[in-house]
Amino acid sequence: MGRDERPVKTHRERKSVSTEQTYAQDLPDLDACRRELPALIEDLERRYARLDPPLAVRGVMVKVKFSDFTQTTVEHADPAPNLEQFETLLNVGWARGERPVRLLGVGYRLAENSQEQQLSLF
Repeated sequence: MGRDERPVKTHRERKSVSTEQTYAQDLPDLDACRRELPALIEDLERRYARLDPPLAVRGVMVKVKFSDFTQTTVEHADPAPNLEQFETLLNVGWARGERPVRLLGVGYRLAENSQEQQLSLF
């Protein structure tokens, strides 16, 4: 009969924040992709600043979708991301396909908002 008496859960814990851009004209090479990174990171920072409550960053990621619609995501655990880290991840992602890029994305992996603590081993 399609009935489900379980309560609806409308809140989920956020695990990441990201932004991506699909380009009207494919980005032809790695240098063109690098030129787009600062604007993407700026948008990511705006989105991150709106988080309530704020969560700690535990890693960075870059998503690359190529002109043939194949895609790859490269991640690195780091609590203090910067432009150079995003560029390094972009280099790795680009090397996996080395063809024009249709979409670029950047994001942060977030730490859990939990009061639980890691117990000592000893």
